[in-house]
Parts: sequence; structure tokens; C-alpha cells
Amino acid sequence: MVLEYVFAEPSYSPIPFTDDLAVHVTRAGDPVALVTPGAHYEIVSIHNRWRVDDLRFLRARSFVYFTVELDSGETVTLSHDCTDDSWEIRRSS
Repeated sequence: MVLEYVFAEPSYSPIPFTDDLAVHVTRAGDPVALVTPGAHYEIVSIHNRWRVDDLRFLRARSFVYFTVELDSGETVTLSHDCTDDSWEIRRSS
């Protein structure tokens, strides 16, 4: 049996990975918008949220992850480092 994979092109422009990512949040800390150089994306829904407390390093680090759907139709995972209040974006598979 031969498996064949077909990859469809997305119907949106993927968000570029950038160090210039700003995330707007509610008072509760939930993300509501992403801002990259030249683009603004509203978060239409949060599909999943989880927290990881990492105690392996000299100082404890806490991360909160969000799988979100953007107004562009793209689903991404946001990572919030609570220790230094930084954000990263990852494509969801």
C-alpha cells in the first residue's frame, strides 16, 4: 500500500515569524489580538489553553499556551512566558 499526502495551499497569508510580535490581552490575560509589523489580527476564538510550570532551571519558569483562531482563518498556538512577559507564535498543525 502506498500512502499519498496532498497538501493544500492555505487560503490566507500566513503570519510571518517575527521578534516584533505584540499581543493584546484582556485583564484576565486572554489574548484578543496579534500585531506584527504591517498587520493586525483579531482573535475570534480560543480553542485551548494550558499552563506549564517548568522547575528544571535555576529559576522557575511558567508558560501559558493558547491555541487560537484568527480572523484570517489561520489557527496558531501562542506561547506566553509569564516569567519575562514575552510572547511567541507557532503554527498549529
